[in-house]
Amino acid sequence: MKVLFSNSDNLIVYCHDFYTKELELSNRNTLATYFKSIFQKLKDYYRIQLSGYYDIILYHDFNYGAVIEITKEENDYYDIYTNTIDMKIRIEKECHFLYELEDPFEIDSQLLQDSQLYLYHGNLYLALKEKIDYIELGRLLEHSSLIYQNTEEILKGGKLVEC
Repeated sequence: MKVLFSNSDNLIVYCHDFYTKELELSNRNTLATYFKSIFQKLKDYYRIQLSGYYDIILYHDFNYGAVIEITKEENDYYDIYTNTIDMKIRIEKECHFLYELEDPFEIDSQLLQDSQLYLYHGNLYLALKEKIDYIELGRLLEHSSLIYQNTEEILKGGKLVEC
């Protein structure tokens, strides 16, 4: 799990597949339990105390896992509850994770052949077709940047490159 802070009211939590195996996106009870455990880990490991009302957007991918954007909403009503969390969860179901490649020659040739490569605005993006193991995913992440927002533009407007 990796946490990025843009400021005190905005967090992005990257959860690899290891943390999202049991997550059922259609079951409210498992979602509530899942976010309770995420908030507890943020408190225990990162010393982040959350309280109030949060908008949460969950982006899920079969390979990577999930990216969770947590944004605190300023509201006087929620300020009186210092030890409770209320949240509105939105799940992006039509999201595809892409990997913006720094140098395509650093990527395993077999992985390139088993994936789709797109050229969009002078950048190369890799779209995985099938599940890869943790070691291959780690190697890919070493030489790329994860893109999870607005990827439909790249997939529709990008040029498919043959390897």
